[in-house]
Amino acid sequence: MAEDKTKKESAAKAEPAVVTEPDDAVNEAAPIGAWEFIGAPPTPEQVKTLLDTLPPVWGIEQVDFLEYVQPLSQSKNIATERGVKDYREVWTLYFTVAGRVAMINQAAMLNGWAVSFVPEEGTAIPGFVEYGDRIVYREYCVIYDGEGKASRKPGTAWVPGSGGSGAVATNRFEKVETSARGRAIAAWGFGVIPGSGIASFDEMLAARDNATTSGRGRGQQQGPPQPRMSRADMESALRQSIVEYGHLTGVSDEQSAQNTQDYAAKNFNRILTIDPETDAVDFGPLKDGEIALFLRFIQSQVARRKAEAGFDG
Repeated sequence: MAEDKTKKESAAKAEPAVVTEPDDAVNEAAPIGAWEFIGAPPTPEQVKTLLDTLPPVWGIEQVDFLEYVQPLSQSKNIATERGVKDYREVWTLYFTVAGRVAMINQAAMLNGWAVSFVPEEGTAIPGFVEYGDRIVYREYCVIYDGEGKASRKPGTAWVPGSGGSGAVATNRFEKVETSARGRAIAAWGFGVIPGSGIASFDEMLAARDNATTSGRGRGQQQGPPQPRMSRADMESALRQSIVEYGHLTGVSDEQSAQNTQDYAAKNFNRILTIDPETDAVDFGPLKDGEIALFLRFIQSQVARRKAEAGFDG
């Protein structure tokens, strides 16, 4: 019996459960879950709290990649208690394809894998299974374990063969390849958020922009995610923002350092050391995602203080 249980657990790990994504073209009255936000995008703290609830994927904590999570809005017909139709702006969280790539790369290092991406074979142009009114591309995310055994999972995406807007209009081949790669990685369980399925931010942004162009979309448009800053750049920006916030609030460097230490202990359970001579804080114990979250928070506080003081920038 113990051997059967072990086999079942091993099989469950090797084949992640299939996640069904919603049909975003259908906008019927729908309930709002814990991963969706009405009226305004979630704060970074809310995003981190939700990501903390996700289980590890192949040894990777998805919360460590929270800076790759982007909210995207669309108008949804919210189901009310009295059954009245009410269209509201609803924000849903998605991982970017770049975030999924970063996750699987870290998992490869952790588990001793080799990872490659292979387009569908046997087609006129490798990967492109349809080429006409719409362009359909399929790619496989192949993982080779430590013994060289390969397993693969597919990702398929499509874009209109003509027309569209944004990157779909100017770089439709690159866009469809990116979307398919994101789906192939998601099939392994990376960057799958409850409520948004396996679709990536990149894919959903393009879909919404094209729906807006054709007159079917609603809601405020969100810009593309910013490229990820290096660890050194994030620490430098955080130090500058802390100094700026101290100047705006009249807090001494010593007190700013203490406030920084307290914030890290309270929000991340990290103990930061302070140089007694220079009041410089060592951010070493913080993970990259925590640095990014801290930076967003302090920048928002700087912006708020400037607005209260009547500064333009």
